[in-house]
Amino acid sequence: MSSMIAFIMIFALFAFSIFINKILFKSNLNYANVFIIMYVFVMLLSLFSFFGFESVSLTTYLYLTIGLFSFEIFTLIFTSAIRVKKKIFAVYEPRSFIKLTLSCIILAILVPIAVKGFAIFKESGFNYLRWAWQGDYYDQRIRFLIVYFLSPLNTSLTCYSILELIQKRKVSINLLINFFTYIVLMFITAGRMDFLLIIMYMISALGFEYGGSISRIIKKNKKLIFSILALLLLIVAITGQRSLNSEKGLLYNVYCYFVGSIHLFDYYIKHTATTLLNGGNYLFGKGMLSPITDVFKIFIKGVGFQTNMLSGIEEINQIAQIYFTLNNGVVMNNNVTFAYVCLRDFGILGLVIDPAYMALVYAFIYKRYKVVNSVCSKAMLYYSIAILPFWIFEFYIARTPVMLIFVYMYFIDKFLYKKRVA
Repeated sequence: MSSMIAFIMIFALFAFSIFINKILFKSNLNYANVFIIMYVFVMLLSLFSFFGFESVSLTTYLYLTIGLFSFEIFTLIFTSAIRVKKKIFAVYEPRSFIKLTLSCIILAILVPIAVKGFAIFKESGFNYLRWAWQGDYYDQRIRFLIVYFLSPLNTSLTCYSILELIQKRKVSINLLINFFTYIVLMFITAGRMDFLLIIMYMISALGFEYGGSISRIIKKNKKLIFSILALLLLIVAITGQRSLNSEKGLLYNVYCYFVGSIHLFDYYIKHTATTLLNGGNYLFGKGMLSPITDVFKIFIKGVGFQTNMLSGIEEINQIAQIYFTLNNGVVMNNNVTFAYVCLRDFGILGLVIDPAYMALVYAFIYKRYKVVNSVCSKAMLYYSIAILPFWIFEFYIARTPVMLIFVYMYFIDKFLYKKRVA
């Protein structure tokens, strides 16, 4: 009976959202549809409890549905209300040499660090390399430099380079260096998410640049499609060594990472004392606004003051990074959906407030994309869409490096492009 009620809620969410978004965006190709359809898909899959997962409670589906409905309603409000000044550029050209120099500097800093990481990979593989990255193997200053500057800056430059490839249909040296930098980073962090992010960015950019026409995308973008396939192979290779269960295959691990997030969130709902969802542990917005507290903490430490203050994401991670064993024996952490931060911030009310903040951020980026004809406005929108799958795991813009990519995109546009308003 509860499964049927959950199905009705999910279907109602889907129907309402598709109807509203068609009216609001005048097209089915929009960020709100991507977000809602993605969540509807994983929620429906979780109803079947594949691979021995326990049935998800109706309360869990209710919380997720409230959060998604809130996002949809506030998307309607903010997209209709926000006004951005129209700006058309008569001249808009990249300062290619400066961009290339910056990309080379990033690569030059990372290569010596990667040599050290490659030695670990060669001896023990990606799984041990990941433990080394998360442990004390690297100096904390190096980790700070990579996480807050080099990696997000390279991502920002890559986003611009990909758009230049789509528009000019010519591979630049800058793009090749950006891609090679990701390979170098792989031998430092053993990370997969950077590759997945760039794949999603390329798909997002191609979809919007070609109006969703698959035939035109395939015909005119064979180089990018080849890049997507190559990056997918890299993800598969890394996953083979870093998977939850290497003996059960890729499909099982993909299901656990994505749909498993719904089941892990359900575990959190059923064990509120352990996961601090039993009231009295509210963060009052510190979770969703974590980048602000994170930057303030970095500044305080940078000027020489010692502090025990925790940023919002650090307080969330005190629970989220704990490994929990689900009923089918799967051991999971971190991937607990965006709704956990909502509940930690304001309880049930957080399922309205936090998605409203998300809707505000996305609405502003979208409205800027519609009225400012710059590479920056496109890069920001396509990147914001590219990170939508990661909202299945967590409240993604609560991560400081994620928001820093938007900041770096802005400064690249401001200082590395020659512009003149028409």
